[in-house]
Amino acid sequence: MESNGKLLSGPFPDQGKCLTEITQPRSNFRASPWRHATHNPEVAANKARDANRKTNGQFEALTLDTAFPESVRALGENTYDRSKDALEAAVDAMEKSCADAAAKKAAMDYLAHAQAAMDAQD
Repeated sequence: MESNGKLLSGPFPDQGKCLTEITQPRSNFRASPWRHATHNPEVAANKARDANRKTNGQFEALTLDTAFPESVRALGENTYDRSKDALEAAVDAMEKSCADAAAKKAAMDYLAHAQAAMDAQD
């Protein structure tokens, strides 16, 4: 800005006019293109789906053309086998725990009924 208040360049003759023009929107001007936009979930879902397909296609092309060393492949298979074994062991432990809990509950119910029967005889 020059010392006399005029702008060095631009379409506005002075600072006041510049601020007025910038802050006061014209009738055919929108400050944001999204300000009056409505959200359409179907359109958004279609855009996301298209982007996902495009990305998946790029990764599929990469994986089909990429050769992995045998050591990496063996490591992946070994890791998969260990994970599968760990999952099966965890499921077995949960089943045993549930079976033990069910057996304990049945025993406690039997003892409670037996105690109630004995109390009824007295």
